[in-house]
Amino acid sequence: MADPVSAERSRRTTRRRPVLRRASSLAEPRAASGDRRADAPRGSASAPRRRQARRPTLRPRPAGRPVVLLAACLSAAGCYSLGVRPVEGIRSVAVPVFENLTLRRGLEHDLTRLVRREVLESTSLVLARQGSADAELRGAVVRVDEGVLVSGPAEEVLASSVTISARFGLYRGRRLVVGDDLDGDGAPDAELLLQGFAEFNAVRGETRADATAEALRDLAEMIAFRLGDPWDDRYEGNDSPDAAQLLAPGRHAALIQRDADWFRFEVPARGSLRVRLRGPSSLRLSGRRTEPSGEGDPARPREATPRTAGEGPFPLLARREAQGLEALGGAEPSTLLVCVEGDDEGRPYALEARASADDGAEPDSTPARARRLPGGTRRWRVYGIQRDDDFVAVSVPRGLGLRLRFLLPDRGPLTARLCDAAGEPLAGSRPATPARPLKRPPQERSERVLVRISGDDSGRPYGLLVELSTP
Repeated sequence: MADPVSAERSRRTTRRRPVLRRASSLAEPRAASGDRRADAPRGSASAPRRRQARRPTLRPRPAGRPVVLLAACLSAAGCYSLGVRPVEGIRSVAVPVFENLTLRRGLEHDLTRLVRREVLESTSLVLARQGSADAELRGAVVRVDEGVLVSGPAEEVLASSVTISARFGLYRGRRLVVGDDLDGDGAPDAELLLQGFAEFNAVRGETRADATAEALRDLAEMIAFRLGDPWDDRYEGNDSPDAAQLLAPGRHAALIQRDADWFRFEVPARGSLRVRLRGPSSLRLSGRRTEPSGEGDPARPREATPRTAGEGPFPLLARREAQGLEALGGAEPSTLLVCVEGDDEGRPYALEARASADDGAEPDSTPARARRLPGGTRRWRVYGIQRDDDFVAVSVPRGLGLRLRFLLPDRGPLTARLCDAAGEPLAGSRPATPARPLKRPPQERSERVLVRISGDDSGRPYGLLVELSTP
């Protein structure tokens, strides 16, 4: 029975298709430089006759074709670069288990696992075993601190923080190649000390374990970022709204501002998203909402200036702070574009994002936990999400009146009532509604009143203008 391969070669020779023979010659170097009969057994049907042994003329193969194909693949995949450039000569790193100098068990294993994963995801380094790697990352968990951020009237702890400190260094043999330069000579002479921070709120059901895990992730992110020569952060390329990097809620550390950095966050429907900038005061945080241009179309940034209350069914930014902002969601999920700008001098910073089914002022559902308005002004814009009663405390000086007006064009069952310290409605005071504002005349003495915002508890976003008025 004839060999199928030999039969195929015989068929190609009979048809005399030089293009196919040239491809075969390129694929089989022996036939191109030696006896062609060496490829087939003697006497087989595929052995070429002597009169067919004429060497075909080979067309030169375009030398630039692989380069063109590679360039096409790279352009199709987009331009991507790592923010962490490894130290010259280091391509692989070993990450042994960190030491644990604290009384908290298991922190060293959790941190080691997170650092290894972060090295693989955010750097071009390859993990290797000790002894075979170009460098070795050694470190230790040195301290765990907890603090009280917010306490209640009965001294109960409402919000706490967890700070985990760790030191590490990248060693090449016995020489420290990545560390802290204490004497300023350009060479590392001590291990770096970094801190991971997280907070947890017992009222929202958050636990110490959740905050510990977040602080460890924060540490791992910073350690991996310090393993090289950082010109910019790992998200570089996000210098325009179209190239904004999608971030999940949580803390994103080790960011560097060398140009405009754009990020996008998902705002939950009938929920809120708070974004806070942690960094030097020279950095500025701004944001704007993107909305779908049509059913099935991707979200596009609006060319207009950021919307304020009264210009739509919900505000773009519910609350601006010195280094933070809050966005309220409407009936459908939306996207918030956030931009960090500064002096382009490579300032490090971090972003903290927290998504919630309610607004950031919670818990403000009782008179004792009423939201307090800042002083120094006679006009406030109060934004929130009505899932329960929201209380706002207002101090009204003697001789000034009080006005309440809903800002958003919502005809839902929202009311704003003036109440006493116990949360009971004031006698003779009618509530404000989206269709009808409230005006309270000046009183003979100063007073502190509460504004209770109520509704159908359906997660409806609202805006309320609180204003002190003169007679």
